[in-house]
Amino acid sequence: MPQRKQTTVARILSQYEIIIAVGEVDGIKVGDQFTIVGKSNDEITNPKTGEVIGFVPIKKAVVRAKQVFERFTICENANTKYSSLFGAASIAANFDAKSPLNVRKEDIQSVDKNAKPVPIEVGDEVEYIH
Repeated sequence: MPQRKQTTVARILSQYEIIIAVGEVDGIKVGDQFTIVGKSNDEITNPKTGEVIGFVPIKKAVVRAKQVFERFTICENANTKYSSLFGAASIAANFDAKSPLNVRKEDIQSVDKNAKPVPIEVGDEVEYIH
């Protein structure tokens, strides 16, 4: 991802998929991984002044690029596993054991009417891993 090192969560499609605001024009490829970063609720204060000086950043999830479009990418939990139902020699279709992402239910804007909704927030920072 040569042009941008950070982006944001643009949309939450379901508990399994999010859209991030980078795509082919930014050098993203299927399989690239990203960290979704947020802030903890734990305020850090200056002990001398009492001023809030920030919040501890937390890693919310690691996601993998599943489908890359010109200017956005659909990502899934990087912990999602793909394997064959009956072993490598089988001609049976593969199944996937999707791992849900921790997303805010009210941010889900599903494209698929049959998708079942589940917290990550729109606007969260996204950092490219590799």
